[in-house]
Amino acid sequence: MIKNKNRSIFIIIFISGLIALNLFFSIHFFGTNDVRAWIRSAGLTNEYGIVKGYYIYTMNYPPLSSVMLWVTGKIAGIKPSREWLNEYPTFIEAQNTYTPIKISIFIMYNLLALVVFYYLLKKKNYSFSKSILRTSWLYLNPAFIFVNSIFGYMDIYFVPFLLGSFMLLESNLFFLSGAFFAISFLIKLLPIFLLPVFIAYFVSIKFNKFKIKILDDELSSFILGIVVVLIPTLGVFGFQSMESVFDASAVHGGILSNGATNLNYLLSTYFYPNNITPLLWLKWSKYLFYILSAFYILTISLKKKSIENIYLASIGIFLSYYILFTGVHENHLFPALIPALGLILNRFSKGNILIFINISLIVFLNVFSSYGFGNILQNGIITQVFPPFFNQIKNLWRPMISFYSTLYLIYYTYSFYKKTR
Repeated sequence: MIKNKNRSIFIIIFISGLIALNLFFSIHFFGTNDVRAWIRSAGLTNEYGIVKGYYIYTMNYPPLSSVMLWVTGKIAGIKPSREWLNEYPTFIEAQNTYTPIKISIFIMYNLLALVVFYYLLKKKNYSFSKSILRTSWLYLNPAFIFVNSIFGYMDIYFVPFLLGSFMLLESNLFFLSGAFFAISFLIKLLPIFLLPVFIAYFVSIKFNKFKIKILDDELSSFILGIVVVLIPTLGVFGFQSMESVFDASAVHGGILSNGATNLNYLLSTYFYPNNITPLLWLKWSKYLFYILSAFYILTISLKKKSIENIYLASIGIFLSYYILFTGVHENHLFPALIPALGLILNRFSKGNILIFINISLIVFLNVFSSYGFGNILQNGIITQVFPPFFNQIKNLWRPMISFYSTLYLIYYTYSFYKKTR
């Protein structure tokens, strides 16, 4: 009894230390230049109201992203200067306002950890100590540490809701699953790619009998959950709020890779040095993505329903988007970490662990190759922290990561086919 008590105390101290370390990273590192956009949105919504502030500066994100920043701006009392109407805050202004933004990201990071902990404790019936230890992966994984605590990307705002949507689906709470899913894509649009995956969960196709079966009640409950969140949001912000986001998301044609180490980065490095997207590839890159997505979605409908297949298909769609779509940013694979995390929480197998490790590795290497160890802001001066000889090896390193991530998509698709046939 004493030994178990001492073990529990040690585990609590251990994870408390990890949380404190990530809090230090959040406060110490400024993040990418995007943090100035989060500051600007928080200040404008605080000053002019949540709807008017959103339309003054939308960030080309869905409206609930601004709600999150509005809350942060209200609590922190962020006040914009008139110049913020047309441009980002200066680094001197950001010096006094970036900490609340980074702390809000840190809070959502911990909310994700609480979702994981609760799932392990209640759904998997793990002990308190084992649940804590498994949750600590989030604080030890470099991909999570760099994307959230150090670089300050806003993706973490939607991921607790996306993971919660998967877990509620697994628990047959379809209405709540739909509501959480709607919240996730109303914060950032990328999860909308997974809507057909969720719908496929309720559809069974038997080609040999030419029969399609739809679980009407369950699907209706899931769709109702989406509608209950979507309609009031659009009622407050207007339908044009989402229309502008969709329009902005489709503008990918100017360049091949917008910082992502993917197939398009290889093309822009070795075949199209000016980084101008050929019109033929602009079309076919998307066609290939749609074909691969259809393959993942159809496979779910053809096979026995399982949350594991939902996770696998979701990873495949996010990975395909990252590798194939032109104009993808360096952080756009991070959402794939969420179904990958759900996958190992659902079934802790060697194959699932390897998927989680590979996605984590690609995410980390990509953002690290873009920004090194991050940026520090002191006295209005931004300082980039790079390892020795970083710039000299970067031109070699990034094509290698791109080649590996592209090969991994091919391997993952083949493995998915073998695993689900």
